[in-house]
Amino acid sequence: REKWDKPRVDTGRLKVLEIMNLVRRNAETAEIAALFRQDPVLSYKILRYINSPAGGLSKPASTLEHALLILGQQQLYRWLTLLLFVSGSVEELDAALMENALVRARLTELLGAEKMDASQKEDLFVTGMFSLLDVLLRVPMDQALENLKLPEAVTQALIAREGPFAPYLALAT
Repeated sequence: REKWDKPRVDTGRLKVLEIMNLVRRNAETAEIAALFRQDPVLSYKILRYINSPAGGLSKPASTLEHALLILGQQQLYRWLTLLLFVSGSVEELDAALMENALVRARLTELLGAEKMDASQKEDLFVTGMFSLLDVLLRVPMDQALENLKLPEAVTQALIAREGPFAPYLALAT
């Protein structure tokens, strides 16, 4: 049995998990924006992200709703998965974990690109990204995933290393 340090699910990460669950169930933009408004730092981060020069917007998004509409649900979910790794107190190990998780996420997605449809490819990305969530949060994987409403195939791959995504995750790992 592995020994875990004190779990690290702080309020910043909890808010991100909460928003991720809303996005996963296709909640209305206003409902998602309302959760963002409860966290000024999170609101700032999304507006800064969407209005960055890389966003290429001719006119900046001035409201959360506008930013969320521009980003779209799929890109918002991907951004939130990345944010999960950098929200709260970030240590050097977290940066290394994030880099490794990003590599796994992209590799898992690319490995399934020929055989999966668009939503399954997104789920493959999430599978790779969350493959280190237990290490980041310092809790067993089943506990790390209990607050997330992930598709069964993702959960199966992460907890039991079984199901349609498991071979892709195994290769990426």
